[in-house]
Amino acid sequence: EFKARLSEAGIAFGAVNSVAELGQHPALRRREVGTDNGATVSIPAAPIRWLDAIPHHESGHAPATGADTERVRQEFTKQQQKEAFNV
Repeated sequence: EFKARLSEAGIAFGAVNSVAELGQHPALRRREVGTDNGATVSIPAAPIRWLDAIPHHESGHAPATGADTERVRQEFTKQQQKEAFNV
């Protein structure tokens, strides 16, 4: 009802999408990414569109769940130790 009334009055407006609607919006570019178990998932593409003249990194498969957990924990532990000694 509001969309019709605003349109009839010539008033600019924007619709608010649900998360599901946003994921299906035609302006949201998507890309296919392979997973470690051989499945392919569709994820939002990077908002930047690279020019052919500019080299860019092609990502491989998405990491398996937990594949980087230990590395990330170590990274944060090191940061917390640095902060503790600099206080």
